[in-house]
Amino acid sequence: KTRIRKAISYWQSFTCIRFKEIHTRIHTHTNTHNIYIYMCVCVCVCWSYVGFTGQFNQTISVGDGCQSNGTIAHEIGHSIGLWHEQSRPDRDLHVSINEVNVADGKLFNFRKRTWGEVVTHDVPYDLGSNMHYGSKYYAKDPNVTLTTVQTRDPLMSMVIGQREELSFYDVKMANIAY
Repeated sequence: KTRIRKAISYWQSFTCIRFKEIHTRIHTHTNTHNIYIYMCVCVCVCWSYVGFTGQFNQTISVGDGCQSNGTIAHEIGHSIGLWHEQSRPDRDLHVSINEVNVADGKLFNFRKRTWGEVVTHDVPYDLGSNMHYGSKYYAKDPNVTLTTVQTRDPLMSMVIGQREELSFYDVKMANIAY
């Protein structure tokens, strides 16, 4: 719970978004401005639905392998409506996806979305986004030089996939949206 609270505090420190801890699962809406996020520590899987699902509780899974502040902040980003940066319709101008290097069953994580699905609020593509995958994410064999995401500018290859902090544009996107 400490790491989850820290990641939530991180979003609150830099954005206008506010969270309030409750101790039971909510089954009815009491205020249409509230979205109830349920953080579950499930197997070794990190995931969240993107944006409000229409359910009473928005589930975010933070398994054993995804307990870092940056990774939990990434999953919170999904819950507030942020897609993976490499899913943006304009991604091909900035990165290429090496589909042949992607592990079986994981290609859906790299699907390019349409402008109807992704709302960017005119925020530019952000290679430094906490929401961007790194060069070896979901690689068939991450121990060799197989890359799944390759930046157009080779000097930027070390920037993608960072989970240390929210980028300026991550914060801007959240503040515009909320």
